[in-house]
Amino acid sequence: MRWLLPIALAACGDNIPDKTAACTLGQATSAVTVQGRKIIGGAADYVPDLGLAARDDELRTSIAARRAAAWQVVAKVLAPVQLAEPTLPQPFQLPAWHTWFARDDYERVYKKLYRDLGPTGRRARAPLDATTIDAGFEWNTHALDELPDWPAQRYADYVAAIDEQTSASGVAGANRVAYSPGAMRQLIHSYVQQDACRLAPDPDPFAPDATKLGAPVMAIEKPAVGTCEFRQLGPYQAGDGDVTITMSGTGDADLYVRRGQAPDTETYDCRSDGGTSTETCTVPGGAPIYVAVFGAQSSEVEVEVAYVTDDVASPTCLDGPMPRDAVVVKADWNRVLTDPLPIFDTSAARMQQRLAAADPEWTDDGAANPDATQIYTASIPETGAVFRMPALHVMSKELDHWLWITLWWSPDPDSDFGADRGATTRCALSRAISKAITIRAVGKPVRSAIRSRRCTRAPASRAGAATRTSSRVGATRRPTASAVTSTAVRRCSRRRSSPVSHITAPRACATTSSPTTRGRSKVAAATTCPRSCRPRWTTGTRTIRSAGAARWYTPDMLTVYGFNRLGDRVVGLTRDLRVLWAVEELGLPYRVQGLDFEKDLNTTEYRKRSDFAQVPSIDDDGFVLAESGAILLYLAEKAGAITAADVRHRYDVTRWCIAALSTIEPPVLVVNGIALSKASDAGSKHQLAQMTRLTELRLMAVDHRLGEHDYIVDSTFTVADILFVTVLRMLKGLGIVEQFANVRAYVDRCEKRPAWTKVLDAYEDRLHAPRGSARRSIPERV
Repeated sequence: MRWLLPIALAACGDNIPDKTAACTLGQATSAVTVQGRKIIGGAADYVPDLGLAARDDELRTSIAARRAAAWQVVAKVLAPVQLAEPTLPQPFQLPAWHTWFARDDYERVYKKLYRDLGPTGRRARAPLDATTIDAGFEWNTHALDELPDWPAQRYADYVAAIDEQTSASGVAGANRVAYSPGAMRQLIHSYVQQDACRLAPDPDPFAPDATKLGAPVMAIEKPAVGTCEFRQLGPYQAGDGDVTITMSGTGDADLYVRRGQAPDTETYDCRSDGGTSTETCTVPGGAPIYVAVFGAQSSEVEVEVAYVTDDVASPTCLDGPMPRDAVVVKADWNRVLTDPLPIFDTSAARMQQRLAAADPEWTDDGAANPDATQIYTASIPETGAVFRMPALHVMSKELDHWLWITLWWSPDPDSDFGADRGATTRCALSRAISKAITIRAVGKPVRSAIRSRRCTRAPASRAGAATRTSSRVGATRRPTASAVTSTAVRRCSRRRSSPVSHITAPRACATTSSPTTRGRSKVAAATTCPRSCRPRWTTGTRTIRSAGAARWYTPDMLTVYGFNRLGDRVVGLTRDLRVLWAVEELGLPYRVQGLDFEKDLNTTEYRKRSDFAQVPSIDDDGFVLAESGAILLYLAEKAGAITAADVRHRYDVTRWCIAALSTIEPPVLVVNGIALSKASDAGSKHQLAQMTRLTELRLMAVDHRLGEHDYIVDSTFTVADILFVTVLRMLKGLGIVEQFANVRAYVDRCEKRPAWTKVLDAYEDRLHAPRGSARRSIPERV
């Protein structure tokens, strides 16, 4: 059982400085970095309303009560919190949720605490209690002090660059998912259960010993069917006991009902065939129940499905349910480029006009391009990229189930759906929150757009999904309205998800999607349901992996496929380093999926990612790309380092990327291969002499260019430099690069960049290679 309450984000005319700072909404490109955490300080506590769960019956039956409760949660989630760093030029603030823990925090704290258990404690899976975890949280706020590559002056320079609110917001990064201290504490405390899930098959989403008994539900559908139309409804996840389906309406329609699978005209468990649309069917529960309505004549009917839900068990991969102070927040960040945000008039008159159409669709009523004074905006200190946040999804565990709240930005905060914000909430939220979207809309219901058991969703451009009423949920799910988005209701299989990571599995619940960026939607996802905790993701640059072959999946963020096992002679010369260097320089959040050179490359699954079974490849939320040059250009454009608007610069970078791969690398590969193989036959010696001379001729041109430019394109480090340097490293110690002073200085300058040092260290750790082995010269390898 969940309450789903959409609310909208909007501009506000209030000019209170501290409230403005608290509610500046923006988009960042990475999770909270170690330097960002030191500036932010600890994650703000969330104080739950411990009396809210006792009001479950009231919330189930009153939309007004649910909305009032939601506004209270929102006020706490967005309460202003001052950054901890005392040397900032002014006391900047962030909304509380933006101080919470993200992926990088989880990695740092868990690894620290797990390491501190020692060999004996790790073998025994010693518990991590709340006191220990809180000590880890405290350590996390000053973990930067232990890093040798962050001396005091570098940190002081970083802090000094944070001179306005947008850059202060950018310090918190692009954590798409943020966990309150209570939620993160439970995740870390449950590491034993998560590890068991990681190594086990997908857990059964419902365990035998229930912690929450099933409840009666009355689901209502209002489909309209044409003559000879066969309309599928459901499925309905019924527990034990009978399921009764009652239909009434105009015309002549018949019911077809089946347990476990969708019925057809030949296969069903119950069929009604009266001469009107007043029909009834009863079938046993204990399985998904599928219902179909056949229109003998054109009919408008109402179908009521009465059943008792399954008993719900404790989350399989957690040590018990989430505590009351657990809150999970998902942010929908959008890069500030040129596209404005669409505006939708949600007044009663406009909604009536939309819903009166035979085929209602969301059509915008204009567009807005809000600036940092009107919408939460963040500028990432590392890259300068600017983002804004048109949507925020909040899931609170103050009930026995999750309370869902979805927020959208709006330029008109106080009209219609925003009119019920209390005075305290208005003041606390300032420009961040404007209007709440009701769970019902004015006008006739839109016909069902959901037809099967698969996790399908109504098209984002449509006004809504099927009208469903649940006496258990106490809400009529009709098409809702927002200044920015439409709402779609979806129902999926019984497998559910747990807010353990950024990966979302299919789940049986209603969610809203927000098509705020030209068809791309972000779906709020947080439930009490268990999810498989299998090793399908990595954090930062460390691979989390179980024994055996690589596991293949479609990730929800950028995944880099690189090596975690290969021959010693080529350690540090592999092309995955090019991509890893690029994502670090560009500040993009990513994972590394480690591959065994001998076992994983020549497999059917990996060939789906790389046609030639080569490393590297990437998977960016389902977009798969191979070939290092193509990947680097894609990443540069994704991060805004090259743009379509600057055509000349874009093609200049592309030109030098191609030059590195097609002009410089071919002879270098031959020289490198002969040197590593120590081939001494006459043919090899002749070929080595030819390719060495060709390499020297081409490096003469490169040396001349580098005499006029700091980097290969111009005065700025680009992805083309990554390709040049990683190619030239294959000549290290062979006396070729050393002949060209400008080239030698250029390579040294690039290899001293902090991102490259970080990548090499993580690369050696992942390969379990001795420190420095990736930095060896070619002669040292043979």
